[in-house]
Amino acid sequence: MYYLFLLLWIAGGISLVSCSDDNDIEENGSEIQDPLVDDVEVKVLKDKSYTVEEMADMLFGADGANNDESFADLRQQFLAHNDEMAKEIEDKVGSNGVAMSYRSIEYLYTSVDQHGEPVELSSMVWWGQYWLPFFGWNDLDPNNIYLVEHFTITSNDECPTSSKAKEQVSLGDNLVIMPDYIGYGYTRNRLHPYLNHEVCAQNSIDALYAGYKIFLENSDAKLEGDWGLYVLGASQGGGNALAVHKYLDTHPWMAESWRFQYSYCCAGPYSPELTMRKYLEWGKMSYPCVIPMVVKSMLDSYPNILGKWKEEDFYSSKYCDIKQEVDRMLAEKELDADAINKKMKELIGTKEILIKDLVSEDMMNANSEMAKAFFECLKKQDLTTGWTPKHLIKLYHGKSDDVVPYENATLLVDNFGKGKVDLFNSSVGGGHIFTCVKWYGTLMVNNW
Repeated sequence: MYYLFLLLWIAGGISLVSCSDDNDIEENGSEIQDPLVDDVEVKVLKDKSYTVEEMADMLFGADGANNDESFADLRQQFLAHNDEMAKEIEDKVGSNGVAMSYRSIEYLYTSVDQHGEPVELSSMVWWGQYWLPFFGWNDLDPNNIYLVEHFTITSNDECPTSSKAKEQVSLGDNLVIMPDYIGYGYTRNRLHPYLNHEVCAQNSIDALYAGYKIFLENSDAKLEGDWGLYVLGASQGGGNALAVHKYLDTHPWMAESWRFQYSYCCAGPYSPELTMRKYLEWGKMSYPCVIPMVVKSMLDSYPNILGKWKEEDFYSSKYCDIKQEVDRMLAEKELDADAINKKMKELIGTKEILIKDLVSEDMMNANSEMAKAFFECLKKQDLTTGWTPKHLIKLYHGKSDDVVPYENATLLVDNFGKGKVDLFNSSVGGGHIFTCVKWYGTLMVNNW
């Protein structure tokens, strides 16, 4: 059997492609109509390949040692998933010894920033490879395109071009494009426009075009004939994924060109205004670093609305005492959010940070001129109204989310209807991180 396969391969009669939805490997003889990328300008920065074990170590630490038990479980699932893909190829070709790896290309592309000015941004595109005895490494033909938005980060070491973004669990038999947001990667010295969904969506669309061009110019592989585009993300990435969904549905020719299928969004702040109002209602913060991140972003994005106030006007006197140190940590982008949150609690001298520890009395008063202006800015980034979804929105959210209120998801259902929004509750218990970890698991088992 194997020698017959060898002869056919040499004769050009067999082409291995990636695993389809029914886990079959099929011949790919059909031509596809590519989205237009001829005029897209891209620059390759790095081109590398990683074994599956190297990928697992980067994402989860050796044997998951650098993370909690949930991430250790994800590591095992990631390895098992890749073992299954290798076994499927072995069964098809009648040979043992097939190994899986991933190729990554870091690239630069041009987009626009929150002020409408051109900006050069970094992104990453990934696709699978397999090693076959006598033939060496070959690129897999991707089954689909995944445009993946990363979650809230404060450390540049967590961004996609660091090759350590947890969203890489979505790798497999797909072409995966993961952009760095403004303020990370190539633009790490810039302010990150946090919760500015509009600009992040535009950047991601531009990264999609550029990443696909990179794939076409640097691989002999081809997308399968029935490929489609899926947009994925959790937490901040969930909000940005839905923003990309909105962009595609309000540019229908683009959605058609990219064969857009649906978005799969986990625990996202789809309504930044609702999210911030819920924080004021809760009166406490489990993720306090988001407050200065949001304030800085809105001040930078909407100077015409908020320009009459200084940044300090939005904060309490208690927070102003530690503001310089927090600003330093956010600007350096060396610590992750957990470390910054912990440091903020130490600086304030409390085990639990209250909203009043962070924001001024004017911000606590919803009727103040400052609060009204601030919420006006947040409302401009609301994804729960003002457009009509043409493709299904799939949501994953936990009812006990302690960072992104569950009401973000139910508001989408209420406004757009169950025919447009499919909401899955991850668990009655468990907080934000628990929900996101469970969501990562669904990506690997393709149960979405």
